[in-house]
Amino acid sequence: MRGDRNVRMSAGQINEVTQRPLSLRKAIPSCFVRKPRGLEDIDRWKATELRQFAVYTGKIVLKGVLPHHLYNHFFTFSVTLGLLLSPNTAVTHNSYSSELMTYLVSKTKELYGEHFMVYNIHSMTHLSAEAKNFGSLDACSAFPFENFLAKLKRLLRSGKHPLAQVAKRCIEMAHFPQTQSVVTTKCKTKRPNNAFFIGEGKCCVAIEEREDMDETGSPLLLCKVLEKSEPLFQNPCDSRMIGCFKVQSGHSINKLLPERQLTRTAIMVEENHQLFFFAILHTL
Repeated sequence: MRGDRNVRMSAGQINEVTQRPLSLRKAIPSCFVRKPRGLEDIDRWKATELRQFAVYTGKIVLKGVLPHHLYNHFFTFSVTLGLLLSPNTAVTHNSYSSELMTYLVSKTKELYGEHFMVYNIHSMTHLSAEAKNFGSLDACSAFPFENFLAKLKRLLRSGKHPLAQVAKRCIEMAHFPQTQSVVTTKCKTKRPNNAFFIGEGKCCVAIEEREDMDETGSPLLLCKVLEKSEPLFQNPCDSRMIGCFKVQSGHSINKLLPERQLTRTAIMVEENHQLFFFAILHTL
């Protein structure tokens, strides 16, 4: 949006990229605390919104808008983050992720210029090592720390002696524990919260809740299981590794499935009479 004219988007491209995330709002499930916003608010985007764009929606939003070489650069960045977010691929494909990050940083200088080579860009080359040590990017994320800061702030009554105030409130909570409020989950049979993976390459859409339960006591849901799926892309890796599928909506059967199987949530996007499934990779 800013910087060198050779890589900067035009006003028309910015407007198009602004409209596309808004059209995806209805496809974003409730596990995302924020729905996509337009680029006019990008300076006020929260970290969760930037992650949503970088890992999930950016691959869709920027396609056909950015020049091919710039889109490929971003696309590789998005896929690499997906590999490092999944606890499985963060370990099994760690070396490949490291190679991709090294390539990304070297291409950044070529595409955007030396002035773009700041410390934050260099630090991306260390992400694979962090994921190798901790299991995935979420395992070494600062989100839990930042979230807890809000709880600490709510313990303060004034700016005087903040540490003493926090200590006293913690002692009070230890002696008089508060009852936990019951968290109600969103209905799993209504969009956009009804798209799931139930196995390797098996996508399904929950349609209706049933009163019956299976032998373990898990409620049964009537689901539309989509039988035919294929990788959404093959480069820089097979998209199935990060849970990205293109699905034929015409090839499906209805099945009763226990709710306990519907644990892997997905983003389902419908475009040109085709369905695209994107696995939710982050856990925080």
